[in-house]
Amino acid sequence: MPTIVISRGSHSGGVKLAELLHQRLGWKLISQEMVAEAAGVYGVAEDDIVRALDTPPGFWDRLTKNRNRYVVASRAALTDLLEEGNGIYHGVAGTFLLHGLPCVLRVRLIAPLEYRVRAVVAAKGVSEAEAVRYIRSMDERRVKWVQQLFGVEWSDPSLYDLVINLESVSLEAAADLVVEVVGRREYRTTVDCLQGFKDFRLASRVRAELACRSPFDVDEVEVGVRGGIVHLSGGDHFEARRREIVAFVKAIEGVRGVTPVLDDEP
Repeated sequence: MPTIVISRGSHSGGVKLAELLHQRLGWKLISQEMVAEAAGVYGVAEDDIVRALDTPPGFWDRLTKNRNRYVVASRAALTDLLEEGNGIYHGVAGTFLLHGLPCVLRVRLIAPLEYRVRAVVAAKGVSEAEAVRYIRSMDERRVKWVQQLFGVEWSDPSLYDLVINLESVSLEAAADLVVEVVGRREYRTTVDCLQGFKDFRLASRVRAELACRSPFDVDEVEVGVRGGIVHLSGGDHFEARRREIVAFVKAIEGVRGVTPVLDDEP
């Protein structure tokens, strides 16, 4: 540990920053495409996840259940890819998928429109006017996508630990800043931090298994994990099918034990 997540607009330098950090730190580099592929183990098609980023804003409103499956499967896949917590993720929604995970450095990278236009023109061979339209369309869709899935404003600076503007800072300098911050005491690996990651990963896996592979109404099942022990609670549906749900969760890889009530004691 820790984990670095990079949030950025289309062609804002996020991939290059992630690659620089990978070279300097040696940590695993994780992309949105890798998460989409890994989510396949939960029965979520890779093509559906990738295509979801380009769907009309109202698409997920009509498919609330699929939206929940997408989120929990992506979160579980991402935490599985992180292994022991070290990693650099440069895909959409990393900040929100890993919300609540300890020892995460949340980086927001922004760049002036001119910078992004040059990048799109070079990558796609289009005119500057076409590049501007592409950038604005992608940004609008991603803002609405994050709002609908997570209920937050993607560009809100309070969601991030470090915001870097490439208008006056080079990518190399940005990488220096991130390496310096992530090396500070707040982000050093501790026993509690590592256990927190393991519990978060297991809770994510349990929620994904329940949402994607079980016949239960997962909206009524609350999941918590402490020390590898899964704590379950819920409403009427949970109470009616408690025995079946507990048996299902016990069979999930990594679960050391299950208690059917969420214990609020520290």
